[in-house]
Amino acid sequence: FGTGLFYDASGQDDHLVTHKYALGAATHWAVGLYVDGGGPDTYRNSGDDECIGLGYDASVAFHIDRGDDPDEYILDNVGDFALGAGRIPGMGIFINEGGDDTYSVPGSGRRSIGRSYTEGGNRAGYLSQVPNLGMFLDLGGSTDTYENDRESLGNGAEWIQTEPEGADWDPTYDFGYGFDSE
Repeated sequence: FGTGLFYDASGQDDHLVTHKYALGAATHWAVGLYVDGGGPDTYRNSGDDECIGLGYDASVAFHIDRGDDPDEYILDNVGDFALGAGRIPGMGIFINEGGDDTYSVPGSGRRSIGRSYTEGGNRAGYLSQVPNLGMFLDLGGSTDTYENDRESLGNGAEWIQTEPEGADWDPTYDFGYGFDSE
């Protein structure tokens, strides 16, 4: 159980995640909130991907980047469980309000960018009917760049997860959603 809160009013920031559950991520019955008020920012990770808008194991997480400046999100491992991801179940919400942003996620990023994942054995007991949500919202910027193999991602696109991720993924309780406004 825990709460992590981070607020940065403005500036050009370079964030490096060196371990899991940072920059608006939460795990094991926790709450994580990251809010950046503006400025061109870079978000990178080194090794572990489970960060930046991940809600994991009955946790709720928000990563919110405000302003119209261009931001970069660079995942360097396998591209799993970040940028609006829910896992086992959890709620991970990623919101970028504006700017021409770059999202670099290796491979398919099939468990990131507005996706949910529920492993086998994680729908038992108290978790049997807990919703699992991964949500990605890019609300501005007309020339966002998605460096990723998923064809559904892009400017002006909306995507809804329909294919299962994990042995206990159930469309009644598991949801993945993404939206890029322009």
